Amino acid sequence: MSINVYIEKLVYGGEGLAYLEGKSVFVPFVLPHETVRATIVKEGKRFVRAHPGQIVIPSSLRMTPTCPHFEQCGGCHYQQMSYDDQVQFKVEILRETLSRIGKIDLLVPIQMVCSPPWNYRNRSRFHLNRQAGSVKIGYFESGSNRLCPVEECPISSHRINQVLHGLLCAIKEPRFPKGIGEIEVFAQDREAMLDLFSNVPFSQVSPIGDILFEHLPLLKSIAFHTPDHTEIVGPGAITVHAAGFSYRISHTVFFQTNASLLDKIVEVAVGPVEGGEVALDLYCGAGLFTLPLTRRYQKVIAVDANPAAIDDLRFNALQEKVQIEAYSNAVDRFLTRRDIPRPNHILMDPPRIGLGPQVTQEIIRLFPESITYISCDPATLSRDLSALIIAGYKISSFHFIDLFPQTFHIESIVQLTRGTS
Repeated sequence: MSINVYIEKLVYGGEGLAYLEGKSVFVPFVLPHETVRATIVKEGKRFVRAHPGQIVIPSSLRMTPTCPHFEQCGGCHYQQMSYDDQVQFKVEILRETLSRIGKIDLLVPIQMVCSPPWNYRNRSRFHLNRQAGSVKIGYFESGSNRLCPVEECPISSHRINQVLHGLLCAIKEPRFPKGIGEIEVFAQDREAMLDLFSNVPFSQVSPIGDILFEHLPLLKSIAFHTPDHTEIVGPGAITVHAAGFSYRISHTVFFQTNASLLDKIVEVAVGPVEGGEVALDLYCGAGLFTLPLTRRYQKVIAVDANPAAIDDLRFNALQEKVQIEAYSNAVDRFLTRRDIPRPNHILMDPPRIGLGPQVTQEIIRLFPESITYISCDPATLSRDLSALIIAGYKISSFHFIDLFPQTFHIESIVQLTRGTS
């Protein structure tokens, strides 16, 4: 069924919001103040999801997308507008979310840190599909598991695209084995590593290692994830340089995916911190923020649930000759310990689900003098900030970090200090 709707505004998630017969209508790939003829793809009691067809009345901001796969590939959401307009809309969405969910009216300006709009990603995940004897590689189409074959990705770094070109050659080899469903690429500086996901045992896909090393001169390490186990070929990690430190990053360990903003993220997150005796780094990963914190605090305690990340962090601290305490533990369990020294500062970079009530209450119990909250989701950030503000904290600075141009994703770095009565 087709409908004509007027787009009121953009909302978080990459969609435009319209209204029809008392229901909210969500339409992707549109701009505010456009009239769109769209096809309904899902309908509930209070909402409708639709896919745009004809743009009946286009916005003056509308542009021709750079990538020929835009709207088919599910990776990008905002190529129909300029980068400057993307940033402005994201800031509006961020403010609206803070107000609606957290009831937060910011008394400080949102400072913007922008990225190069293209070729910024250092990690990409490709899907493979074998049909009629040939193998295709690409991304899933928007809202489906159908493959959109690609030969180049304009938001991925030049290194990622180098690897993609090598993969396109490798999959044409007659000896390229069946069973590989996904390949994740992480490439930084002049090194790359791959995580391969297979639905067949390792013995049936092991020859692919020789093929990949032949076609990918940047390749340093491969991890094969199969139903029976994970097999590593190579050193199991690559080295990333950021903020004056070297970081070993192993397979399965999270690291920031915008290669161009690593130094700036650390500057914004750690730069305003005054220093003191004890700092906690929660959800620390391989230590992107942990190591810089050692320049300001006598003791830095770092926590992450991923044992591989803690192994990398300990290795990185040893190589950089800095002292830390690192614990492989879920943050909510770790914070219930009563032997944690009271921190002067807590830095936290949680996953998309945010802190949640338990972690938030434990942080309030510890009541540090200052907090740095790094967030990748404005809704959970709004919820958690509201609880911290009620507990006596005030926002001293707020940065919007555009780590993901052309997409709806919003990264924020918020500095909080204890209020004075």
